[in-house]
Amino acid sequence: MQSNSRIWVARYAQAQHHPDLVNRLVEYGWPNVNWLEPTVYDVLDPRGKYLGSATFPPGAEIKYARGANVWLVEQGEFDEHYVARYVVTALGGAD
Repeated sequence: MQSNSRIWVARYAQAQHHPDLVNRLVEYGWPNVNWLEPTVYDVLDPRGKYLGSATFPPGAEIKYARGANVWLVEQGEFDEHYVARYVVTALGGAD
């Protein structure tokens, strides 16, 4: 995704174990999946300089970014979708 002259590149992040998480599909016979991978993006300037990485909750989808604001679609515990705005405060990179 490119927005506001920054390039956002989705990348792999190691899944984290959440032992207290019980998947809703267990009641239908599915195995419990309690490992979640956070949503991580590397952010680059228009020339390709690495500015840093931004981490968001697992399953979040970035829809729009402008300046320090990032809007994502997240999913709640009852499978409802909602829009959340985050403010990226520590992105900027060192020279």
